[in-house]
Amino acid sequence: MIPFQHLSIQKKLTLLITITCVISLFLACTAFIILDFFSFRQLMIQNNTTIARTIGKNCQAALLFNDSTAARDTLSALDAVPDIFFGVVYSPNGSIFAHFKKNRTPNDAESRKYSSHNTENLDDTETSPKLSALIKRGTSFHIDHLGTIEPIIMDQETIGYIFLKTSLTNLYDRLYRYI
Repeated sequence: MIPFQHLSIQKKLTLLITITCVISLFLACTAFIILDFFSFRQLMIQNNTTIARTIGKNCQAALLFNDSTAARDTLSALDAVPDIFFGVVYSPNGSIFAHFKKNRTPNDAESRKYSSHNTENLDDTETSPKLSALIKRGTSFHIDHLGTIEPIIMDQETIGYIFLKTSLTNLYDRLYRYI
């Protein structure tokens, strides 16, 4: 390769313009990926918050009448949401009122998405986080899931809490497609 100082002015300019374009393109692509990553995270938060509030609204009567079976039936609707693999309704004192775990079989294609969330051999108290360990409201991203907790409110009084765990597989798949 010919040293830079021995190149003609035309070749030096061409090389500098090419390098500038490559760097600009790299920075633009990086900015796009970062923007998309954080936008998708925000969309996940909004979706999970909406789902948690909806399920929480539907669990109000179950909490008021102390009907954990009805709350469990309401939580079973989470089975229709592919990314949510775990849900818990807590009573106001923080005890577990009802829970939901995604049913899956070892050969199920969806089960590979949740392989790091294998809760098959654990009992329900081991897989349900204690309410005191969670923040009272909001979301938190972990390495393998998004945790969302929302209060269940009726007549300006908190009658319980709902906690959802959502797989981050779609977020990581989306990021992996860019790389």
